[in-house]
Formats: sequence, C-alpha cells, structure tokens
Amino acid sequence: MLSDLNEVSSDPPIVENMNPSFNNADSFANIDDVPLDVLMRSILISRAKTGATIQDLRSDYYEHTGEKFPFEENIVDSLLNIPGVICYKDHNGTFIFNLSRTSPKSQHILNMVRNQKPSYKSMQNRGSGIFFKSPRNGGDNQCFFRDNYDYLNKWSRPQEYTENGSAHLYIYQLLGDDFFLFMAKMELNCQFTLGHRILQSGLCVSGQTIASAAERVRTFRNLSKYIIVNIGSVDILHGRDLMDMKHDFLELMKAFRLRNIFPIVTTLAPLANNYHRPCLKQNLEHFNEFLRHNWQALDLWSIMVNRNGQTLYECYQSEARYVTGSNQPHVMWNKIGRQRILKFIKSQLL
Repeated sequence: MLSDLNEVSSDPPIVENMNPSFNNADSFANIDDVPLDVLMRSILISRAKTGATIQDLRSDYYEHTGEKFPFEENIVDSLLNIPGVICYKDHNGTFIFNLSRTSPKSQHILNMVRNQKPSYKSMQNRGSGIFFKSPRNGGDNQCFFRDNYDYLNKWSRPQEYTENGSAHLYIYQLLGDDFFLFMAKMELNCQFTLGHRILQSGLCVSGQTIASAAERVRTFRNLSKYIIVNIGSVDILHGRDLMDMKHDFLELMKAFRLRNIFPIVTTLAPLANNYHRPCLKQNLEHFNEFLRHNWQALDLWSIMVNRNGQTLYECYQSEARYVTGSNQPHVMWNKIGRQRILKFIKSQLL
C-alpha cells in the first residue's frame, strides 16, 4: 500500500495516395513504389467490415506482394505505429486490427465496405451468433467527438462489464485516458469493453477529460476502494483553461470522497509532441505543481525526463497517432515508456 495513504485526500491525417481498391490485383502493379504504411492501410480498408487478424494481414500481404510479412517481432506495436491503425481483442482474445479514420477522399469507400453484408464464411469464422447483455457501467463518456471511430457488426453490441477484465493493477483500479488505457491493454492484458464507439476499459477511456472522469466516478457501479489516477492530458491537449482544470480535479476528488474511495494521484508525463507550444508546456507544469502541492502524488513526470528536465523521447512512439476519443494527435508511450511507468508505480505501492 502507498505509504501514508490516509493523507491522500481527431482531424485525421490525409493519405493522398491510398488506394482502397485492394481486391484488384492491378492496384499495386508497381508494388515497390507503395509505402508500407499505405499498403497496410489499404489491406485494412478491404477488411473494414469485420477487421483483420494478424493471420489475415500476413496472407493478404503475401498475396499482393509475394513477400514475407514485414513485421516478425512486436507485431502489435509495429502495426499500431502506422497512423490510423487501431487494435482490440475479440471475445476469444484474438487481436483485431482496423482503421480508426481515413482521409475525406477515402472515407466514403470505407463506409461502403462497412455497410456491405458480411459473407457467410466470415460470419462463421468470427462467431457472429454471440450476443452480449446490456452494459451496467453507467453512462457513456460525455466528451465524445462526432468523428469518433464506430465499431462494427457484433463488436458494437454492448457487453456486460466484468471487473476482472477492466483496467487494473493488483487491487487498484486505473483511471485515466489513452496513456493508462493502452498501458493496461498492452502490459497488463486488460480488456477493452465491447459495445462502445470509444475505446475504454473500466475507468480508462480514450479522450477522457477530468470533468468526464468525475462524472464516471459518480455513476460507475463497480469501484475499488483504491484507484490510481492519471488524468488531465486531454484537457491540456485541447487547450483547456488551467483554473477550469483545477476546479474539475477538485470535483473529481469530491466524487471520490463521497464514495469512500482513496485516490492515488499521479502527475502527468510530458506530452512529447506539444513541447513546441509554450502555453501547453506551461499549463502541464503548473497543473503538475498543483497536484504535487495538494496530494501525495506519484511523480510520473520526473521519470520521463532527464536530469535537465528534457523529455526522454526514447520512451515514446516515433509518431503521433489519432485516438478514438479525441481529435488531437497523441504521441503514446512505447513499450519502454509503459514498462518504465509501470515499474515506478509498482515500486511506490508499498
């Protein structure tokens, strides 16, 4: 347990040369001239109806290039580094890949593919006869954006919330945005909750703001006594006023108190793609000082910078990506960064 615990009071990228007509063998006659990320997105567009497994991607890639699949190690991380690619697990634990959003020029094609009737074979392979119960985890996140990715077919059927699969570390639930969400997914094998347009797992929701986190705590049915909190990055990325952020965070703490929950507050890690914007950098630093001053915060910021306060870019993915709950690009933590954060948190839970 944390020592002295009682004191703890997306506009999508434009892909101009993406060719979605992947069923035509002549589409990639000059395959050597096609960038790998464009090729992979084109494969995913052709499978946008049901998504693609790793085996689907392997076979399609070989069929159209005659070459071995380019990713053999860290396949999931490598594919997620391609802009616009998202991943989730089906009820069998199989990774399913799809596109979150595409350029306006190809969006209508993606919509047509998704609106096609599924083939009998694909329905058999994906276990389409399985239905899920209505959700019991309160209302949806209130900070939806109109361009959020919409899950398809059976994935859009709501699933009953199960505590064991939600974002958690030992007995502690995790509350956060995409940074904690993907750390829980990739490092702790937690499951995304099916039936939502926005990727989420328990109290971790893509694009979640401080205000929406407070509302989620008020209405969420299954809450642990201890919750690790990392929230505020989305507010900063969207340019929210610092005083409003502080007010919302106090409301979040009030929601915890009313439900007899002990929050374990963490500071925000640097936002690797926004330190060229002085106002955002200043807001993040001031917000972290607010957290340190008022709570016994686990200082995640300090372990993601060097001695000179410079961001450790080796802990971040190489490119920004769009997430399902926000229209602002995020540079996510890579495996090194996720493991670094996780190791630090574990070391503090004494």
